[in-house]
Amino acid sequence: MDIVDIWVNLVTEASAAQFLGAAENAHIPSYLGSSGTGGIGVDAMLTLMDELGVATGVLCTGLDGGAEKALAVADAHPGRFLVAGGLVDPDHPTRNVRRI
Repeated sequence: MDIVDIWVNLVTEASAAQFLGAAENAHIPSYLGSSGTGGIGVDAMLTLMDELGVATGVLCTGLDGGAEKALAVADAHPGRFLVAGGLVDPDHPTRNVRRI
């Protein structure tokens, strides 16, 4: 049986610092199984997925500049990543449809 992780995030050092620096996240003792301060890139995520027996991870991103990066990662690793794009601004549905 293949295991699919339905919410995978590749995290840069800067985005990890922003996330961990937010007051509402102060209660989180660790992030991504460690201090999380260094983020987690593609290679580390693939290693972690292999260790946990995860066949495919779904990269979750907004329909903004991050979508292209996520699609490029999925293209570079066929079968390992899928991409789910979320609406960035639901108040502008036409803009979101054009983006798709």
